[in-house]
Amino acid sequence: CTIDRSSGNEFMIEFQPDNTIEIWHVLRTNAASKMSDLFDAYPQLEQLQRNTDISIAIRIEPIPLEKGLLYAYLPTEQRTQLPLHINADFFPESDRKSIIFSGKHERAWNEALVEEAAKKIAESPTSLLQIMGQMPFWKLLENAYLLHKSPEKPSASFDFIWRHLKQSCCATKIIPNQKGQLQKPNDLWFISTAKISKQQQDTLHKIGVNLVSEELDSFSIVYRELGCKELTFAMLLNYLSNFFVEYDINKAIPEHEINS
Repeated sequence: CTIDRSSGNEFMIEFQPDNTIEIWHVLRTNAASKMSDLFDAYPQLEQLQRNTDISIAIRIEPIPLEKGLLYAYLPTEQRTQLPLHINADFFPESDRKSIIFSGKHERAWNEALVEEAAKKIAESPTSLLQIMGQMPFWKLLENAYLLHKSPEKPSASFDFIWRHLKQSCCATKIIPNQKGQLQKPNDLWFISTAKISKQQQDTLHKIGVNLVSEELDSFSIVYRELGCKELTFAMLLNYLSNFFVEYDINKAIPEHEINS
């Protein structure tokens, strides 16, 4: 295979003889500032002079990863449970099949690296959405949430991935409404009881009720966690009341809007 790294954080791998191509995006960060407290608690860590660089690899083409691996420079067999690889100077187990998440100083070092990787993944949801595309991005959020809820996660440090993603996504316009416009989660509503027509969606939009795009129906558990609100009948009446208070009473209301 040949690797083209000329595009900065994005690189291309070409495999022969079948001439297949993969495109990857790499996020990079450094955990040095995180380690000073660890050095105070575990002086032996500073003496080991381990590398604090972290890289996170996301496959863009031809298809995203399903579940990536943790790398200690070489791949282990331990899944990240996310569609990305995380590489750092982890302490691996003696058989190199997994990362050490027990004990003291080795566990503390590895967990600190995972948390710093989590911060980098969650640093800019808008950029991550552009890099990955909508459905892979939402699959990442879903996997991070399920990992957070799972009792079988490798370490409690993996909770940080969802926690940091949730914090940054709640403050960012990353969810498309029924018109395809990106909005913050708290500005969007969803209806869980029934499907509604396009005309009904348009009418709700006119009175200020923006619904989550139907394209994200399979990720409802995630956008609920991010703060999207369920539209109840009482809330709908409130929006309608406010709308008609502001509506020009002398202006005829088109019949099709009344019917909707």
